[in-house]
Amino acid sequence: MSSKLPRLYQLLKKSVVSIEGVRGKTHTRGRRMFQPFGPPSHTEEKKMSYGSGVVVHPKGLILTCHHVVEQLDTVRIKLGTERSVYQGKVVWAEPTKDVAIVRIQPQKALRAVQFATSKSVTIGDKVFAIGNPFGFEYTLTTGVLSGKNRNISTEEHEYSVVLQTDTALNPGNSGGPLFNAQGKVIGINAVIIPSFQNMGFAIPTDEFLPLIKKYIQRSRH
Repeated sequence: MSSKLPRLYQLLKKSVVSIEGVRGKTHTRGRRMFQPFGPPSHTEEKKMSYGSGVVVHPKGLILTCHHVVEQLDTVRIKLGTERSVYQGKVVWAEPTKDVAIVRIQPQKALRAVQFATSKSVTIGDKVFAIGNPFGFEYTLTTGVLSGKNRNISTEEHEYSVVLQTDTALNPGNSGGPLFNAQGKVIGINAVIIPSFQNMGFAIPTDEFLPLIKKYIQRSRH
C-alpha cells in the first residue's frame, strides 16, 4: 500500500468532508472508559464541535456518525480543498447504529466513495483513515486491522460489532472513513479509548451499508 498511498490520498480526500458546528444543548457527561470522538467529557453551554464525514452520493449525501451531528445548532460542511462552507441538514439518522446522513446542495457533482464488505478484511490487513482530528482537516493516518467483532459500550451507545485498528484516531476523526488498502471504505470511525494508545474502533460497513443503500436508492427518484 505504501507505494500507492499518496495517490490514493489525493484521490480520496476529495470524498472526505470536515464537519463543524456549535453544540448548543448544555449537558455534562460522566467519566467513562470508552468515549466516542467529539466533545470532552465535560461540555459547557456553547462549544465548537468537530467531526468528519464521507460523500456517499454525488448529489450531496454525506455519511457520518449520529453523535457527531446530534444537538448541533448548525451543521457546517467543508468539501475537499474547496474554501466554500456548506450548510448541512440531517435528513436521516439511525441512532442505535450511530450513523446519520447529512445533505448539502453542492454546485457540482461530488466524488462518492466505494465500499467493501467488512467481511473481506482480515486481521493484519493494512488500513488507513482520512479525517478532521482536532479541526486539522484531511489528516492521513495508517495502520492495520487489529481485531474484528469487538463489543464495546459508551454511556450513549452500545456497539455490538466493531472493527479495531491501531490507526491513529483522535477527536474529530469520528464519522470519517476507514479505508482498506484498495481505497474502499470498510468502516466509519466512531470510538476511541482515551486512556489507551493505538486503539480505535470503526462501525463496519456490513452494519450500516444496507440502510445507506436503501436511502440512496430512494434519493435518486
